Amino acid sequence: SLVSNLPDVLDWMSDLCIELWIDQEGFRGIRPKFCLAGYTSPSSPTPSLVDTLTHGVALFRPTRHQGAIYHHGTLDSAPVLRRLTLAGSEDKDYIS
Repeated sequence: SLVSNLPDVLDWMSDLCIELWIDQEGFRGIRPKFCLAGYTSPSSPTPSLVDTLTHGVALFRPTRHQGAIYHHGTLDSAPVLRRLTLAGSEDKDYIS
C-alpha cells in the first residue's frame, strides 16, 4: 500500500480508486478518477475498531487533472453527479 498508516482493517482500500460520472443533461460527460492517497486516523491515541471505521478520514487524489466546460445560462441546468463507481467496474453505482 502507498498509504503507510492505513490500519489493517482498512487494507482492502489500499488500491481503491473511485470514478465520478458527471454530466449536464446527459451531454458533456466527464468521469474523473480518484485513488486513495492518504489516511487520517481518529484523534484518540489508540482508536478502537469503531473509531477507525467511523472517524478516520480516507483522502483521495485525482489521478490526473481534468477540466470540463459546461453551458451556463438561465435555462441550462447545472452539472449533475450521476454515478459513483469503483474505477474499472461499472457493476454497482454507490449513489443510487
